[in-house]
Formats: sequence, structure tokens, C-alpha cells
Amino acid sequence: MQIISVVPALLALAGLCGALAVFAGVPAGLCPLAAFSLVIFVLSAAGIAGVLAPAAWCLMAAGIVCGALALAQHCGVPLPGPKLPRHSAVRIGIDPGMVLFWGGALVLLVRLCLLQPSFVNFDEYSFWGPAAKLTTLYGRLYTVCPIGTPWQITQMPAIPLASYFVQLMGDYAAWKTIWAVDLLLLAAFAAVVQAVAGDRRLALPMGLICVLVPFALVLHTHLSYYTSPYAEAMGDVCAGVMFGGAAAFWLGLRRSRPQLWWLALPVLCLCANIKDNTFVLGLAAAGIAAADGLLLGVGDDVRFDLRSLTRRCGMALALLAAPAAQYAAWTSYTGALVRQNAAAGGMGETSQPLSAVLVQGIRLFLGLPAADYFEQRREIAYAYAHTLWDWFFTHPVSYLGSGAAVAAVVLVLFAAAVLIAPTVRQKLRAALAAVCSAACFGGYWLMLLLSYSFILKDSVPENPVSYARYFQSYYIGWFLLALAVFGAAARAAKRPLPVWLGRAGALVLAAVVAVHCAVNIEPQYTVLGVRKQEFAAAAQRQIVADWAVQNTPKDAELFLVYQGDNGHRWFEFSTLCLPRIVVYGAGGGTYGVPVLEQGAYYQAYTQTEFVQMVQQSGAEYLLVAKSDDIFVQSYAALFDDGLNAVQRGTVLYRVQSDGFALHAVMEQEVAR
Repeated sequence: MQIISVVPALLALAGLCGALAVFAGVPAGLCPLAAFSLVIFVLSAAGIAGVLAPAAWCLMAAGIVCGALALAQHCGVPLPGPKLPRHSAVRIGIDPGMVLFWGGALVLLVRLCLLQPSFVNFDEYSFWGPAAKLTTLYGRLYTVCPIGTPWQITQMPAIPLASYFVQLMGDYAAWKTIWAVDLLLLAAFAAVVQAVAGDRRLALPMGLICVLVPFALVLHTHLSYYTSPYAEAMGDVCAGVMFGGAAAFWLGLRRSRPQLWWLALPVLCLCANIKDNTFVLGLAAAGIAAADGLLLGVGDDVRFDLRSLTRRCGMALALLAAPAAQYAAWTSYTGALVRQNAAAGGMGETSQPLSAVLVQGIRLFLGLPAADYFEQRREIAYAYAHTLWDWFFTHPVSYLGSGAAVAAVVLVLFAAAVLIAPTVRQKLRAALAAVCSAACFGGYWLMLLLSYSFILKDSVPENPVSYARYFQSYYIGWFLLALAVFGAAARAAKRPLPVWLGRAGALVLAAVVAVHCAVNIEPQYTVLGVRKQEFAAAAQRQIVADWAVQNTPKDAELFLVYQGDNGHRWFEFSTLCLPRIVVYGAGGGTYGVPVLEQGAYYQAYTQTEFVQMVQQSGAEYLLVAKSDDIFVQSYAALFDDGLNAVQRGTVLYRVQSDGFALHAVMEQEVAR
């Protein structure tokens, strides 16, 4: 049973959480995010070093052993070594953040195992799917695994590594990757809920708001073209949630266990390790934490003597260095791979270096002369700046409306936190978080402006590509941070009126968000409102891919024919057929001779050209996953059975010097 294969990973995570809580006294709600961050930090370093599989097995074993030791410590079993502090396992187990994480994890595990969802959208098959599957199949980072897609995969590895860890045992399954992403989200939500630990009347509405944030702040914009469960934004959603979770983690840690501030470092590394554009989000979370610790101290340290300031400065520099070091290490690693790929005849650098974009772009917007490439795009850059400024006030990005509306709600939460916080220092912390996060939003806005102006080539100033999706990452994290700050202030309130206002405000906000999500938003993630039938077509293509793998040698390459394909099915079958490599001709998997070809996706090849193209691809087998009359009329003479077998189902042919020989037939009804 598939669900059994993830039990060791669950035990390892539970063991790490238990060890952090029992031995180190880490607040229970922060333990899942701390444990997951440490796991992915170690796996990232091990993957770059080329020892991913041994490191993963060692981590799993260490997690289970740590859990056993923590349980023994709680039960009073004498352990060798110095006496360690004991913390109540019962108190840890019923902590609201821990309940949210483990309750959500188990519910989603059962639901996803029964639902068996597949990836269905383009982004899921162009990066997230193949990256996760390659890492699992080969036990190495996906960047060094063979694949048939035409470019080097160099995006950040946190999600594929989380997927790898939870399915270290058993066969790869797409639903396990989705579940791994959900675990990351739940860990961040638990860190936000930790802000109100000790006040369970606040914990329930806080937890509900956290769980609904991806629906409320993201999916509204996708209702107009809802066609399938929308999981392809998992990177953007996860990046935003991790940004808010990392900042909330710092707030909880520096209040409860300030001597363990260094645990925030792997969390900040994880925040910068989700997508290739999330370095800015990681740096924003680090900047908020660094400003808080530097200006207002950690724990009871409120002094401003030289020793205290030196310690604070060192801590602040370490916090800022964590995401920067993560980003630098990964870009250095992938840069070497890209250069190696280019030297071997593959693709090299395809865009301007980020450092050049930052320096030259800022020079351009300051009115200073810039390099030729940037000067040529000066008018385009100004046009983008005007559009992004105008859209911030007018373009809807969530059910709240425009980005300005989201920012207004967030700032209201910060203002409420300042109002109800009981001490001057706590009021200053809430105000500082508001100011720093607003300044970081300005930096994020500038980063996207530079990206649109000088990096993204499939966008135009009149309609910036994926505008809502890119900005929603910051809005999600910003909202979660404001929620955590508000919750901490409400929890700390002493007088009856602020206490009442805090609890009532959390309940009202939770009710408004819940009602709106229930009434107006299609639930397109993992659990709510998704039926197994929605994945029926994808499941059928998976059956075809599995059959092709079973009927070809281990190192075979397959040339795909899928009439009507616009390129999407190539990416899909490239993932579904792994470890087989799937190739096809330029422009799509739809072919016909020039006199018969028709439609936007048909590629015109004569019979001779078609044979030469397949042979030059290096494929040993030709997989006809979907045929039509155009393909049959065009190329029947090249096949030893005259393509009669395609009338019975999916067909594999062996590639020969003068045509194609029938190899195997999968009897099924063919969609014509």
C-alpha cells in the first residue's frame, strides 16, 4: 500500500520535532518548520556534493533515533551524558501549532492517497514534476539527471528535495510530491499559529485563516479559466507562505528561546530555496528579523552597551547572510552546470546576469547611462514602471481586490497590533515589522520591475505576464506576517478591552475569509471540491507511459507522436515515461506531409524528412500515443503494417534505416 511507504519519513520528521521540543525546548509550533528546514538544508548541501542518497538515509535514521531518545527521556529512562531538560510530551502534543501540522498532514495523507491526483498543467510537467521524479528515481539532484527537455533545469531544489525525502521508500507518485508541498505549507502555518500559543481561543481562528490564505489571496484570479485542479502555482504559493512563516518563526523563537536564534538560519535558507526568484523573499524575511533583533534586542537583552551591540550586529549579519549564502551556493553550482552544458553543445546562459540587471537597471531608472542592452530597453522599462504602478491600484489580484487593497488590510492588522500591544517595546516591534515589511515590498516591486524590463522575454508592458501570480507570493507572506504580529500582540494583551478586541478581531476575520471562500471560490487545491474523475484522462496517459516503459529497454529513447499536441504532451510524456527519454521534432508532436498538414500545431515533413528527423533524434523506438487521419495518410507507407495497428490502440515501432517496424500494441480505444 502506497501510504505505508511514507511512514518512515513521517516517523523521522516526528522524531526531529520531538527532539527539538524535548531536548532544546523549542516551542512546539516552531518544531515542524525547524525540522523540515534542517532536513532540506542538509539535503541541498549533500545534493551539491553528490552524496544525496546516503545523506537522506542518514537523516531518516537520525530522525527516528532522535525521536526514540526524546520518548525515552520523557518516560524517565536514564540516558548517558549530561542531564537534559524535560518538557511535557502531553503539552507538546496538544500545542495548537503541532495539532495543526500533524492533523493536517494525516488528513491530507489519507485524502491524497485515496484521490491519487496527477499533475495536469504545463508548469507541473515543465519543471516541478520532472524535477521531483528525477530526484527520486536517480537519488541525485535533478540537475545532473538525463531528461529529454531542451534546456538545463536550474530552478531551486527545496520542493523536489522535500518530495524526495517523503518518498525515499517506495515508488514515485505525483500525489506524494503534492503532499510534500502541503507539509511545507502546514509547517509555516504552525509557526504563525505559535504566535498565540497559550491562548487557544485565538489559535482556532488563526489556524483557519492560515489554511484559507492560499484560497483567499490566490485562486480568485483563476476562476475565469478554471479547467482543472490548479497545482501549478505550488512554487509561488509555497514561496509566499514560507516568507511569512520564516518571519513568524523568528518572532516566536526570539520571544521564547532567544538563545536558539541560530535555528532561524536554516529556515531563512529554505525561504530562499523555493524558486529562482525567491532570494528576495528570503532576504526580506532575514531583513525583518535582523532589524528586529538589532534594534530591539532578543529575549531580555535590551541593553545598548558595546558588548550587546556587537552581539546583535553579528546576529543580524548572520541572519542576512543565510539566504545570501544559500542563493550564492546554488547559483554557483548551477552556473557551473550551465557552462558545462554549453561546452557540450547544449544551452548556456539565456538571460542577463542578475547582478548586471540590478546595477544597470538602477542606473537606468536614476537617469544615468547604462550598458547598450539596457539602453535599448529604456522606453520599455519606463512603460513597465508605469504599468506596475497603475496596476497596483487597479488590477485585481485577490478577492480583496488590487494590491493596494491587500496592502491596506495588512497595514490595518499591523495598526491593530500596535494598538492592543501592552508595552511600549511590543508596540515598537509591531511598528518596526510594519515599516520593514513595507520597505521590503518596495524592494520586491523593484525586483519584479527589473525582471519584466530586462529578463522576461515573453511579456509586454501593456500586459505583464503572470502579474498576479508573481505579486501574490509577497502578499501571502505579508498577510501571514501581519497575522502573526497581530496574534502575538493579542496574546500578550493584559487589559480586558485589548484582549476582547484581539479575540473578536481574529474571529471576525476568520469568519469573513471562511464565508467568502465557501461562497465564491472554487477550491482547486488537494482536498476540497476535487473529484477523482478530474484526473481520469491523466491517469490513462500514465497507463500508456507505463506500458511504453515496460516494453522498451532501460536505456531506450522514445520518439513521441501525439497528433494535436502543442508541446504540452511532450513535457507530460517526458515526465511520465522517466527514466526513458522522450524526444520529438522541433515545434510539437503533430506531423503531416506538406500537402496535408493543417492547423496551428502541425509540422510539415515529407516522408523522407520524417524518417531522417526520427533517426537523427537518436530514438530507437517511435511511440504513437495518439494518431489521426492526417498522420496515417502522410506516413502509412513508412510502417511495415501500414499503420493499421493504430486503429487498435497505442503502438510502439522500432526505428529502422528505411522506416518503422511494429514492436508492440496496447489494445485500447483510441481517441480520434
